[in-house]
Amino acid sequence: MSTTEVQIAQLANRIKEALRKLGNQRVAVGVPEGSAARNDPSSNNAYLAAIHENGSAARGIPARPFLVPGIHKAQGKIVRILETACANAVRNASFNPQAALDAVGLAAQSSVRKMFTDNDWAPNKPATQRAKNVKRGKPPDSDVTPLIDTGALRGSIQYVINPASEVNE
Repeated sequence: MSTTEVQIAQLANRIKEALRKLGNQRVAVGVPEGSAARNDPSSNNAYLAAIHENGSAARGIPARPFLVPGIHKAQGKIVRILETACANAVRNASFNPQAALDAVGLAAQSSVRKMFTDNDWAPNKPATQRAKNVKRGKPPDSDVTPLIDTGALRGSIQYVINPASEVNE
């Protein structure tokens, strides 16, 4: 075997190992258990996120999806992050799978959180708006952004990196 063949084989193995490290983990974005708690023990942020993401006909709550659309809006940026990580693996230039996955997680988390202010959701019902304003000590007809009261739900959106074997697909 020539020196060139050995170098190509070593490069191929290094790239394969780098991509294996990257592919053996999954980035999940949502409301992890640790950020789900609220002052009201009858509900938590994960429960509220599910209700608002999908709506509740029984409770008269329209769907105000933020998780799925937020992830979709981040896809272009996520692809660019992963392309750069893969190119670095090929060039052997500062390839760090953990840093790439953290960058993906932060991009997705940021995009989902941005959905709370950048959306086309149905406005709050007048009664909901008045109740929120009274609770805050504001005039009853002040404008209130849907899903933003204390910011606890939006702040509970996190990313976690799990081994692929721990992720339910």
